[in-house]
Amino acid sequence: MSFIGNRNWDGNGPVLIMSPCAFERRWIAEKELGIVIERTLDFESQPINALVSEVGTPSLFGGNGWIAIDGAKGKLDPFASFGNVVILAASGSGKGFFTIDYSKEKPWDRKGRLVKWTLDTVSKFGKKIEPQAAAHLVELTLGEMSLLYQEIEKLVTFVGTGDIIDHTA
Repeated sequence: MSFIGNRNWDGNGPVLIMSPCAFERRWIAEKELGIVIERTLDFESQPINALVSEVGTPSLFGGNGWIAIDGAKGKLDPFASFGNVVILAASGSGKGFFTIDYSKEKPWDRKGRLVKWTLDTVSKFGKKIEPQAAAHLVELTLGEMSLLYQEIEKLVTFVGTGDIIDHTA
């Protein structure tokens, strides 16, 4: 299951990822889009014009790797001119970004999406999980993706050489 759906991303930025879950924002950037983040800037740490200046200043020790700006809010247009920036935000707005927006997702849609993600993630470990067990796991972790991923790793380890995770595991 892909978080970007059927949209095509050409690998060039800028990217805006909006979700209430910080782990999910990072997961989408790194695992779904394959972005290798060179450094992360905290949106709250300095004024927006200072952040824009820092993003626009080439690194002395590296290439033009991806820069993540975490916790961004509000109008994010000043960052749209940079091709190597990924904005990780709970909400926001901006033109010129490849945007993935889960900030206004309904709870039942989020649950369904996380159940599908659980099924796909478990299959990447070479295992299968019953859909009811996946739904129960999402409920037990309250839809918190970082906890959900930890529990998947535990269950995969628990079943060992077995290949099916059911509601008794």
